[in-house]
Amino acid sequence: PASSAVERARPKGLPNMFSFSKIGPPNPSSKPPQRVLRTWLLVFSHVMSERMRLLIIASFQLLVSLLIVGLAAFVLRLVRESQSTANGATGDSFDQDRVSWLIIFLLVLAAVETLVGALGFFAALHAHLGHLVFHFWATSVLCFPVAFFAISCLTLHDSYTVLVEVSWRTSGLAAAREEFCDGGTANGACLVPIDGGLNDTEAEWCDNFFTQFPEANAVELWANGTNSDICSTIRNDAQDELIEEARIWLRYLGSAALVFVLIKVYSLKLIADIVTHRFLFDHMKYLAVFILAMLSVICTYYGRFLTNRLDEVNQDESQWAAGGCLALGTLSVSILLLGVLGMNLHLSEIVYAHFWGVVLLAMGFMAHGIALLIYSDRIRNTLTDAVTEDEADAIACDIFHDDCCCCDLEDFSDQCKEWNTSRIATLLDGDFVWIGVIMVFCGVACAASSVENLMVYRRIQQYKRSYI
Repeated sequence: PASSAVERARPKGLPNMFSFSKIGPPNPSSKPPQRVLRTWLLVFSHVMSERMRLLIIASFQLLVSLLIVGLAAFVLRLVRESQSTANGATGDSFDQDRVSWLIIFLLVLAAVETLVGALGFFAALHAHLGHLVFHFWATSVLCFPVAFFAISCLTLHDSYTVLVEVSWRTSGLAAAREEFCDGGTANGACLVPIDGGLNDTEAEWCDNFFTQFPEANAVELWANGTNSDICSTIRNDAQDELIEEARIWLRYLGSAALVFVLIKVYSLKLIADIVTHRFLFDHMKYLAVFILAMLSVICTYYGRFLTNRLDEVNQDESQWAAGGCLALGTLSVSILLLGVLGMNLHLSEIVYAHFWGVVLLAMGFMAHGIALLIYSDRIRNTLTDAVTEDEADAIACDIFHDDCCCCDLEDFSDQCKEWNTSRIATLLDGDFVWIGVIMVFCGVACAASSVENLMVYRRIQQYKRSYI
């Protein structure tokens, strides 16, 4: 009978949940919760095949990616519509709109995740080994930007706060002002610039605003002698609410992205079990070369970025940070060429030297990344103590010219009120944390690549024996 066949096929040690007389999970009231959870885990790991589990995980990844694509596209459209209707805002250039670019980055990342997830779903559905291998390596590469996004959401809150403060008057935050500014003041009193902009103080800006626009919202409070700081109060309250809500959402996004990374790692294990580790590593030789090439480009770019940024803030004693990135990028190219030569010539000595080169490179990335993370607080304190407000004006006009109110006015004393020493130091601290995390990820990628290099070395050593 069919029920007997199901009973014989049931793995040993599992409860009888598959008889036709009793379909469904066990009754939770009759068993402790720990046993129920253990039962379901046993069912998921032993009854379902690796292919079925991979199908479920790929479906989940695909649905989540599609949801993020739709949500990011909706928010981007909302931001662009609010920009077109914003009155009195500044920074209408799309190139200067940080909010839109951040949403576009998330949109592109989610779109790529959608394509990879769709490929993984159909590869698991049709058991296509070639597509499964490609899905494996594409997922491996995508783990890094997703993990980087998660850590950025969880750690760089101070940098986000600074960007909200200096970008408050831009059209990119028009939707946020409409949401958080009191009673229709989004394009009026809530737009008071930092330290008053062209005016001497924020109170003077507020007086001039209500004198020029007596019908504006909140004029009753101002006219009743509340004081001239009403504009600053409205703006500060709106910014505090926005930053607090943004931090909550950033924590949610960061935590969800970390869970997403763990799910992706588990899917990698399932693919490795399906296609076998040896088959995977047979197709990894040139992927390791691609990883090293990508790391060299990343290190060179951020090395040049740090060099320019440290020159702009007159921190020559911290140039070791940029020099380390450039040195690691150059070393990556050298080790890459050594690996290509050894793999093409099938010379085990060169491949062995390449293996140790990648190991040393991984250690270098890790050490440099940790050093940048440790030094980030020190660079903030150093810059805050060493740079005066007058020097901060000059630095800000060089780096953040588009955010400054008065850089083009040579006779104006405070040419960039928006970027004081504290904000510049906070953003530089965020740059060090950002690049430090990237260096640590590069070290992890090199460590993974070294495993493949060791397997290639062993395969080349055994090549003649296997051929015979």
